[in-house]
Amino acid sequence: MVKAPADLEEVGITAAPCSNTEDCLVKAYPFVVDHLSPAPATSFPLDREMANQCAKKRKEENSRHMANLRRLIIACNVIYVLVRMLIFHSSITWKHWVGLLLTSVAYFFPYQQLAQMAKPSYADGELLDGGFDMSTGGICGYLHDIIYITSFVQLASIISDKFWYTYLVIPAFGAYKSFGFISGFLSQGSEGEVEDEKTRKKREKMERKASRPKLVKTRNR
Repeated sequence: MVKAPADLEEVGITAAPCSNTEDCLVKAYPFVVDHLSPAPATSFPLDREMANQCAKKRKEENSRHMANLRRLIIACNVIYVLVRMLIFHSSITWKHWVGLLLTSVAYFFPYQQLAQMAKPSYADGELLDGGFDMSTGGICGYLHDIIYITSFVQLASIISDKFWYTYLVIPAFGAYKSFGFISGFLSQGSEGEVEDEKTRKKREKMERKASRPKLVKTRNR
């Protein structure tokens, strides 16, 4: 039977006898168990918690961004209706109503597409994804450009109807991007054709060389 450690007996602390050394150490020094026991695996919960925090942050950012877009669209429409339709109503024509309808459509479809992209996703009531990053380029940037150009045209057309020509920037930019894509595709095809032409000429040269008659030299006796 193992007795308690000597340092405990020196200070007047007695411990019950224990059956083996390990039990005695546990009773005498309980903090040893904490150091000897393996640490719980917390990496996965921490990673999951960080992912949830990022998703919540993205959700809040997208919510604020879409709210700002809504305010911009509502403000531009209110200003246009108050100033152009009410204050300058004497000079209004059917073209201005068509313009109002055009800007409403130009607002509606890009905004709806962005709202779908910014929509968060859930699984069993738990937030998985905060939505698409609204600060990226590509199609997301193009949709924002349409909304911003529309707001500029709508407000500037109050001063002069010539600002409606600014809308030509949208199809012009689309034609520019399409031309770049088509020209790049054609350039790749032309490089392939040039390479095929070189290969064909090399093959014909080899064939002509192989078809030439071979001259056999004979010795005169």
